[in-house]
Amino acid sequence: MYVALLRLPRRAIVLSALVLAAGAGLPALGLRAFPALAPQLSAVQPPVRRVERPERAVALSFEAVWVDTQCNRILELLERRKVRATFFISGYWAERYPELVRRIAARGHELGNYTFSHPHLTSLSAEAIRSELEENARLLRGLTDLTPRLFRPPFGEYNALVMAVAKELGYQVVWYDVEAP
Repeated sequence: MYVALLRLPRRAIVLSALVLAAGAGLPALGLRAFPALAPQLSAVQPPVRRVERPERAVALSFEAVWVDTQCNRILELLERRKVRATFFISGYWAERYPELVRRIAARGHELGNYTFSHPHLTSLSAEAIRSELEENARLLRGLTDLTPRLFRPPFGEYNALVMAVAKELGYQVVWYDVEAP
């Protein structure tokens, strides 16, 4: 419903909507790449894509990664419509646009962790994944006094190790169900 109101170029902040509706349809995690870790990782849940709700609802989320060309316009549209969203912010973007990060938080939007440098997490060690998440969380907390509790893996890439580290750090991993063109 709100996606049509926010038709924006895909350049800087990718608009994605997580449709909250009945039925999870979540993929199972493949643990073949981590046979030694399989016993402790088998209980790790895949990212949340949908949430069962009694009413129909849409949750909007934005990914702030490279350059800013639309953030102020997005914030104005959201405010005009009295809509709150989640902004998944990378550390690179937060360092480059600290005032926008503060503005997003001040307007009541949720901040999500999108890692510090936007790497391909599935090629990293547990320690490197942890470092990416912790460094970005420190930066966002320092700018806004808010601690992100949601995490979205860059490039849509995750595996059991990424999910286990995110869980260990207390994150709810959220993915989108519909991506804007």
